[in-house]
Amino acid sequence: IRQGLVIGIGYMPGGRRAPEFTRPEHLGWPAMSGRELVEAMRVALEEMDAAISTCAARFGATRFTPHFALGPLTAGQWYRFHQVHGRHHLRQLRRVLATATEKSAGTSGEPLRPGT
Repeated sequence: IRQGLVIGIGYMPGGRRAPEFTRPEHLGWPAMSGRELVEAMRVALEEMDAAISTCAARFGATRFTPHFALGPLTAGQWYRFHQVHGRHHLRQLRRVLATATEKSAGTSGEPLRPGT
């Protein structure tokens, strides 16, 4: 069912915390500026794309490695997962930026707090 939702129709359920092993602090990533984060993500995405391409050439349409929640995926399914997952995070970022913009403009009705 999960594979059908995420891979099939492109729906990424929200409201769940990312597993501990996927969080930046667990991965040893330092705090970064927006520009540094964009560059680090660009490099990571290029490396991931190369790895999936290698697996596609080696395994074809065979499921070759499992996702922790979706089970074994083919290279095509891994590409699709990352597309859907990335779109999910872009939506989250848009919500955060919209909230920050409202707060900085004083339109949210809430007082600004340090660190928000």
